[in-house]
Amino acid sequence: MPRIAHLSDPHFAAITYSLSQFFSKRWLGNSNLILFRQKTLHQKQLAELPKLLKSFELAAVCITGDLATTSLSEEFEKGADFVRSLKDEGLRVFLLPGNHDFYTKESEKSKRFYTFFPSQSDPFSLKDDRIECHFLGEGWWWVSLDTALATSVIFSNGKFFKEIEDKLYQVLSSIPPNERIIIGNHFPLYKSGSPRHYLWRCGRLQEILKSFPNVKLYLHGHDHSPYQIDKQKEGFPLVFCAGSCSQMPQGFFNTYDLTENDCRFVQYTWNGNDWVENSSKIFSI
Repeated sequence: MPRIAHLSDPHFAAITYSLSQFFSKRWLGNSNLILFRQKTLHQKQLAELPKLLKSFELAAVCITGDLATTSLSEEFEKGADFVRSLKDEGLRVFLLPGNHDFYTKESEKSKRFYTFFPSQSDPFSLKDDRIECHFLGEGWWWVSLDTALATSVIFSNGKFFKEIEDKLYQVLSSIPPNERIIIGNHFPLYKSGSPRHYLWRCGRLQEILKSFPNVKLYLHGHDHSPYQIDKQKEGFPLVFCAGSCSQMPQGFFNTYDLTENDCRFVQYTWNGNDWVENSSKIFSI
């Protein structure tokens, strides 16, 4: 039975005083970091994760985006150090970008995220195709989506691009229908809150996932408070938002124990000193 861990939105940060920030959206993120995020996001608890996650005997650690705050190289370097610390413990890591990883037009065009987090998959890769697929074991597959893009100052949307739609069909059709699939994306599957925050063309993504009943889980971040949505009776996968693992005063991450018929979900929170189990539930799938 594979077990995976789901982390999201660590938001590694670096303040810049360069005047060039005023020629992009970065000035907004930098101001937000100085005034608010330094107080509400903290990476201290992340240092405790590599050894803890190793003890869980995981098939993979899945990080659903926003490793950076304003897509600076210094931020990605901190994120890469964290990912390296997980891999040094022998953990298999899958990750994908969020809106803060493509925070400026320049970082989107240069695909700076992939300089620090190269993608490896066959036949598609996140960097070139915005989708990739990996076998987790015991009849379970992981499919990553890159729906991030640079947006204007007041927006933090993603987009389910037409180019991903065609390739997603190919990937899902190539997996035997008796084997089970987890979709990873940064953005929520359903519209909620402000229209400036959700995934554009999410309705089309919903239609595709509904046509593949072996897609059992959809894991995402973007929203810093965790939640679950169960619309399986309507033909959709179970949806889990992991929240932010660096959130203060409580960070969050999830684990999922996967069988043919069940998913045991466990939520962990940071209590100021340790990561502790906060809640758990078994879902039929």
